[in-house]
Amino acid sequence: PGQETIDVEDLFDALSAHVQPSKPGCLEALEFRVAMKHLGFSKSEADRAFSHLDLLGGTAGASRGAAYITAKDLLWLLRLGGLVHLDPVMLVSAAGGEEMARLRARWASASIVRP
Repeated sequence: PGQETIDVEDLFDALSAHVQPSKPGCLEALEFRVAMKHLGFSKSEADRAFSHLDLLGGTAGASRGAAYITAKDLLWLLRLGGLVHLDPVMLVSAAGGEEMARLRARWASASIVRP
């Protein structure tokens, strides 16, 4: 109850609306980069996202062909929040912004002691 449902096929179609995929239902690295540019991502950010979403890390092998992502990769991304508690991963705290800024400043000013 209260959870929004997202059709990953529709999401994929919306993502690929600005490109003409060479293979229907798949976005290769360059196609993904163009699609992500329309969302404000830089080339390096798009390439990094692609390498994390692609099954083989964005690499293409002779036996596999071109690296690509599909709607299933987006589904995995959408389900990630159910697999991992995202706040600690993103270093988000329940503490207020001022508290976090104070703690970061304290950590940044701490001297490193090595044995």
